[in-house]
Amino acid sequence: MLQRQKELPPDSVASDSDTDSRDAYKITPLLSPAERSFFGVLQLVVGKDYLIFPKVRLADIVQPVANPSKSGWQSAFNRICGKHVDFVLCHPTTLAVIGVIELDDKTHQRFERGIRDDLVDSALKDAGLRVMRMAARSAYSPDDIRTQISELFPTAKAPSDPDARYRPQ
Repeated sequence: MLQRQKELPPDSVASDSDTDSRDAYKITPLLSPAERSFFGVLQLVVGKDYLIFPKVRLADIVQPVANPSKSGWQSAFNRICGKHVDFVLCHPTTLAVIGVIELDDKTHQRFERGIRDDLVDSALKDAGLRVMRMAARSAYSPDDIRTQISELFPTAKAPSDPDARYRPQ
């Protein structure tokens, strides 16, 4: 049975005059200018074949395998739970993950960023997902990106069972 929570005393609730709570957060762009530029070209190139999801948490597309030790599983999960990938390509009807695209800017040349990239690549490879790494640049060739994607990722095909898209995988 659900019980109602007791109401808080008026002095414990933040008021409109409490500027600290209003100024604690601000809206930020979902994508950096470089990511937004690449996203536009990516939509142009694969928009009919795949759905593109930007900034996906790694732990939402891969999970550690069952481990006899709960602490071993938790440790593996903790290594990936705070990491995100730049773009995830999904099947347009089943939303099955097809692959990942990482946009590498100058920060990826730093040592600690290389460790992060290796961890992400390893987790994706272990799960059987391919990763396309793309150097960030001021302009992109749609034909070059299309070629790289078609070589690395299989073409998304509609399921042979039209009702399959409505069943959990």
